[in-house]
Amino acid sequence: MMENEEHMPAAAGDLRRAISDLLEVRHSDRIILTPGILVALRILFPHLQIKRVLLTTEEYYGEGHFPGETTRVADCEAIPEILKKCTFDALIASPASWRGVRQPVAELFGWIRKTLGRNAPLLIADYAHAGSIGFPAVEGLGADVVCGDMDKWILPPDCNSRVAFLWFRTHQLFDESARAFHPFFLATEASSVSMLARWVDPTDVLAVSGKLADLGATRGRLRERHLADMKLARDLADRLHPSGDLETSILWFEKDELAGQTLADLEELGLVWRLPGQGIRVLCRSDVVAGGSAALGLPSERSGQAR
Repeated sequence: MMENEEHMPAAAGDLRRAISDLLEVRHSDRIILTPGILVALRILFPHLQIKRVLLTTEEYYGEGHFPGETTRVADCEAIPEILKKCTFDALIASPASWRGVRQPVAELFGWIRKTLGRNAPLLIADYAHAGSIGFPAVEGLGADVVCGDMDKWILPPDCNSRVAFLWFRTHQLFDESARAFHPFFLATEASSVSMLARWVDPTDVLAVSGKLADLGATRGRLRERHLADMKLARDLADRLHPSGDLETSILWFEKDELAGQTLADLEELGLVWRLPGQGIRVLCRSDVVAGGSAALGLPSERSGQAR
């Protein structure tokens, strides 16, 4: 147990408020801190009696991640017709997928609410890679629950903070869901007794808060950085020729044997993920690539212009 642990609930509260400010969500008190997205959903689902889960084909999580539930995977475009015929307890959809595919989650969730009303499933937005589309306001997604973390698009690639979050649209849903997390120290504002079960590591909470402060991260700066991220993505796409259209600041390559100095430089920066037999993903983060495209020897928009 770390020293001065009585100060940790205040530190956890500061982190919730930072998440609230950066991602534009009101009511930071509706944020549950977790050591990971999946473990939190695996606790939440049985507590809310969720037994049938619908996932889009672009989700990182698949059927094997939810062994206690009946799951189905479908294209985002096919979901409205499926929901007209079948009943599900929860739907998980990412506004930007881990492979860089943009999905119309706000529009889909809006249609579901309008059409199905009280019969709508619990709408869950996976925000983990929403930084690749400019950090849209969380509340604007129209989700009942939003899950995400700071690691992919805000903290340095080598941070590995093991701190994620769930945010709930209504107080009623939060109050019901939070009952499953109250036994875990720092999970909620009410989980403030250090004798509760270990959950998020207090040192990770402090590390994330400290790193966010060091970075001087603000929502405005994140939005501005996204423009530079997209510029970097376009320059890299011109050189590396990724699979599919450029919809986000994520590049996805179907071939996993791609090589070259540019990719090696990006890999050294922690921006490349190789999945043997599947492909290669590159996160285009201009804040990590100091100097932007020019640092990688890529042509810039200023090439050929007088200085």
